[in-house]
Amino acid sequence: MPGTASFEDVRGEIDRLARLWNVHGIMVEQPLPEHLKPFRLDIWRTIRPHKDVDGMHSANAGRLADFASGLGRLGEHRFPLEYNNLPTTALGAMQYLDMCKIAIKPGARVLVIGRSKLVGLPLALLLLGRDATVTIAHSKTPTEDLKAMCKEADVVVGAVGRPRLIEPDWIKKDAVVLNVGTTFVPEEKAMVGDVDKRGMGQVTDLLTPSPYVDAGTEDGREGGREGGREG
Repeated sequence: MPGTASFEDVRGEIDRLARLWNVHGIMVEQPLPEHLKPFRLDIWRTIRPHKDVDGMHSANAGRLADFASGLGRLGEHRFPLEYNNLPTTALGAMQYLDMCKIAIKPGARVLVIGRSKLVGLPLALLLLGRDATVTIAHSKTPTEDLKAMCKEADVVVGAVGRPRLIEPDWIKKDAVVLNVGTTFVPEEKAMVGDVDKRGMGQVTDLLTPSPYVDAGTEDGREGGREGGREG
């Protein structure tokens, strides 16, 4: 659809696609044009829950909250039972930890920096579902407070979309660091993650690659797209 499409046009197109039997999933690409941002929740709620790729519908968000609270689990099941409708970046971060055999021990102190509905908040809920002790910070949390919380955390997640916010001297020895947030920095013509990787190897070996940033060269000057999500 064109960037000038009205809310009514977008809602009508989503409803049309939802009625088609051969359309299995619908995702609204972010960020929205400025004139549509006030209607974000209404747009997400227009998508039928079973076709909601990003898990933005209130019904899917509610199931994730049930999982985080201990409801909706089956034995040692590590994800909500209906995890086809989870926010994909948050799910991917958890699956990456599993793939690398990085265990989140019950009670582990986890700091998630970012509260977006697409990444930070659902990732915090998934970590709660693994019985971690989760703290959520965000773009309005004072920097000195962030630094202090990072120093206490066993796992630090950067998902706020602020380039190189998390510095090596914030991280305690051998903590796990997830570099999720990405931002395009015009001056560098590069995608930059929330974690300042320079010198991070002296603190921990458990730093994940950043989406889009590490797909090209080390500093992301090849490949990538703008993907920072403020929260």
